[in-house]
Amino acid sequence: MLRKRTVIMRFDCARVPDMARRSPFGGGADIRFRCHQCGHVSGRAFGLTPSAIARGVPCPICNG
Repeated sequence: MLRKRTVIMRFDCARVPDMARRSPFGGGADIRFRCHQCGHVSGRAFGLTPSAIARGVPCPICNG
């Protein structure tokens, strides 16, 4: 039996808000992911490691 492939959302854009740049706590960048299959754009994701951003995240719509 073949397993269904997981659709992965890839890194789309990132921005560093002014408040995060000046934050004494080091606030993070605003990372968004986009699914290449259905076009779903994720909400903001904070605190991801560079390797997690490179791997991507599963699409909740396609894999739902």
